[in-house]
Amino acid sequence: MHIAGRPPHPQHVSDGALRFKCRSPRQGALRPLVACLSDMGAQRSADWGHMRPHVLSYLGPESHAVLLAAEQSGPHFEEFFEGFARARG
Repeated sequence: MHIAGRPPHPQHVSDGALRFKCRSPRQGALRPLVACLSDMGAQRSADWGHMRPHVLSYLGPESHAVLLAAEQSGPHFEEFFEGFARARG
């Protein structure tokens, strides 16, 4: 805290090893999306319009919501998916 120009915290930190743990781990959409595409093997396509129903049915609720938000966030999602899918055809 000294480096940041703020006074140090008055709390005592125990000697020994420390562990940091995220209280509520969040799952994004990229890992499940990779798993979905991998599971589809040769059936995967770079065409988001074709893949959308397959991908969305594969994802869990949180990943599904994240991917829908990404899709609606701007006009370039299809281009992103085309590159991300790394599929031929």
